Formats: sequence, C-alpha cells, structure tokens
Amino acid sequence: MSTKIYNGYKMKNLPMGDMVSFINELRNVTQTDFYDFYCNCVVKRCCSLISALTRYNSEFDGSREKIQKTEKLLKSWYFSGLSHERLYMEREIDIEKIIDKLSFPFVGGILNAVVNTFKTEHEWTEYFMYDLRSSIAFFENDKDSILFIPYGRNFIKVLSDTLSKNPDFTKKYSIIEYGYWNNTDHPEEITEEEWAEREKSWDRAFKNSLTAAQCALCTTDVYEPSNLYSIFSMASDGRNITINKMMPPIEEILLKEAENMTVDELCKNDQRYEPDQHSGKNYKIALEYHEKIQNNDEKLKEMVQDKANVLLRFITDTDEILSKNILDFLPNYIDYKKKHS
Repeated sequence: MSTKIYNGYKMKNLPMGDMVSFINELRNVTQTDFYDFYCNCVVKRCCSLISALTRYNSEFDGSREKIQKTEKLLKSWYFSGLSHERLYMEREIDIEKIIDKLSFPFVGGILNAVVNTFKTEHEWTEYFMYDLRSSIAFFENDKDSILFIPYGRNFIKVLSDTLSKNPDFTKKYSIIEYGYWNNTDHPEEITEEEWAEREKSWDRAFKNSLTAAQCALCTTDVYEPSNLYSIFSMASDGRNITINKMMPPIEEILLKEAENMTVDELCKNDQRYEPDQHSGKNYKIALEYHEKIQNNDEKLKEMVQDKANVLLRFITDTDEILSKNILDFLPNYIDYKKKHS
C-alpha cells in the first residue's frame, strides 16, 4: 500500500468569479502574518550569521586554511552588498583588491547577504526558511464543496495559524481542515467512517495518483516572491518597523553565542563526553550545562560573560545600525595579514 499524505482543506463550492474574490480575500487575511513570519526568518538568519562570524573570528588561528576561508567569506559578503548595476560597472575590478573596497555597514551587509539568499534559493529548496512558495491547488469534490491544498512549507504553517484566528472568514467560506494520511493513526475526534470518507474524497480528487498540476486548478503564488522582498526592509502593517529595529540587541545575540561556546568547551573537558559523536548522551550533557547557566551558576555565568565581552570587542553598537565595517569586525584576520604581507 502506497503512502498517502494530503494536508488539505474543504470549503464550499464557488463559481469562478467568486473563486477569484476568495483568493484575493485570503491574500488580505494572511498578509500580515505571512509578511511578519518572513521578517522574523530574516532576523533569525541575521542573528545566526552574526554568531557564526563572531565565533569564527574569535577562534582565528592564522593557519593557511583559515586565512583562505576568511578571504572567501569577505569576498562573498562584499558581493552580497552590490547591486547588479554596480557589479556590472565593476566587472573589470581586480578580484584580489575586492577586500580593500569593503565599506558597507555591518548589519547592512548581513541583511544584503540574507535577502540575496532568499532571492536565489527560495525555489524548491530543502531549507524551509527560504521556501517562498505560496501556491494553492483546488480540486473537485462534489456539487456542494471543493478541496484545496496549499504548497510551500512556510505558507502551509502561516495559513493554518491564520485560519484558526479568523473564524468569520472560515465561516463565510465553510472552510474546515480536511487532511488525510495513512502512515499513522487518524485523530481521535474523527470516526473511522469519516476518515474513510476523506480517503475516498482525496482519491477521487487525485484521479489515480496524478499530480495536482494534472487534475486541479492551480494558482500561481498567492504572494509573488518578487513582492515579498519589500518585507525585508519594512513590515507590511504601516508601522515602518525595519529589520534593523527588529534585530535584538547585539549583546543578547553574543551572550547566547558565548553560552554555546562555553558549553562546547565544558563538554570537551567532561570525561563523559564522546567526541565526534552526535548521541543522545552528548546532548544530555550539553543540556545539563545549559540548565546550570540558566539557573545562574555563578562560575559558569562568569565564563559566559567573559566570552561575551571578547566577542563584543569586535562589534560597535549604535542606536540604529551596527556601523562597524566587516574589516573592523575581523581584527584577527587583519593582524595576520599585516604581519605576513
């Protein structure tokens, strides 16, 4: 028996004109949640990059391998801050001089890198954060109802949350959750007869296991990816909340990274720890140290703060943006280049 998984819904049947109105209304209902979701994705990704860069710099050892990786990192960040026009104008530039031209703000550079990744990797990516798809496939069911399935990992989640918060909208179109799967037990609140009826409905909809494109009316993206990029600089609700203002304080980001570094160090010195093993045992040991830190173990908290202070030396915090250049952000690398140039 083949596996069947349909994460779909059922709603009342609509003529074509009303279907267009439904999609437009659905777009309006989900817009704020959908846009805010991606704003938060960008912020989380920026925080991850800040953490990765601070750790990489603090652990710089001056080896040839490290210096080569650092140069590639700097070059990639430089290009992420260039528009297509600027890149075309500078096409003759000597690649070895690129590092000397780094001058864009720290968070600006991070934001450009993240947004460019969204633009180039959103389609069919396995990394859910970059999945900007928001399509819907509508299927025939009976004279009174139709079925639909949303596509796009993030869109599926946002749509589910939004529908649960908008009872008037779901009531207007008689929308109910109508999923079916046969790889695990059905929900307890649904009877065997109801579950079997769902299976028959989806089997009819997919007509002998055809794809949605072959047996459904499929929308293009509810939210065009090109239009989503505006959310990376401004929230959609008119409050003019920029990504920079949504970013948590740099001290908070670095304190969390310092905690992770401290736990890594403690684990490596713990006799119970098994190096190079991704085991439940190692996870429990790490969790134990995290809990001690969260419970204000004075010695461990002091270790974390010391590391955070070291990381903070590489960053300058201002009211709006972190205006230190990436070159200033990598002093260990600069010191090495000066000594070996």
